[in-house]
Amino acid sequence: MFKLITISGTEYDVDSPASQSLLNIMNQKTLVLDLDGSLRQAKGRLHLIPTEEERLKAYQDGNANAAWTKFNDASDTDTPLWGNISVANKFYGDHSVMVLTSCTYSQRAAEILKKQLKEWGVKFDMIFMRHPDNHLEPVTMKKGFIKSLTEIVEPSNIVCIDDCEKNNTMFRSHGCTAIKVYYN
Repeated sequence: MFKLITISGTEYDVDSPASQSLLNIMNQKTLVLDLDGSLRQAKGRLHLIPTEEERLKAYQDGNANAAWTKFNDASDTDTPLWGNISVANKFYGDHSVMVLTSCTYSQRAAEILKKQLKEWGVKFDMIFMRHPDNHLEPVTMKKGFIKSLTEIVEPSNIVCIDDCEKNNTMFRSHGCTAIKVYYN
């Protein structure tokens, strides 16, 4: 499950990218952009990544994503990765641009993200954030997203930009083009 945020700021709970009629993107060229490490640099909050013990406790308490709240809500300290933003913006107009992040949705995290993307001039059509009820590992969460997306968009029409090679390998296994980005 994901939290969909449209460019106008409207928010929806969705099971997959194919579950909203407003996503009329059948076989349209599509760009799927990762957020952390691809569009923004999270170096200033890495110390907030929860320990294995904190993640396990949160999971046992029935809210696996709670351990990540401090990390996600501190994203206002992140800096833009201008080179990657420039490359991503070149796709806009020719492609439906989706920001896909494993960052768990919270009102604060969503507001920070929308403000950053606007201030940094990132051109996009919609944002998919991890729904608070989604406790899957990032690569598994993104795999479910891509699997659903490839049901409505031909994989050869999908380009994914991510800094994680594990995610890029998974995207390629679904027939999508995957571009690994780097940062200093």
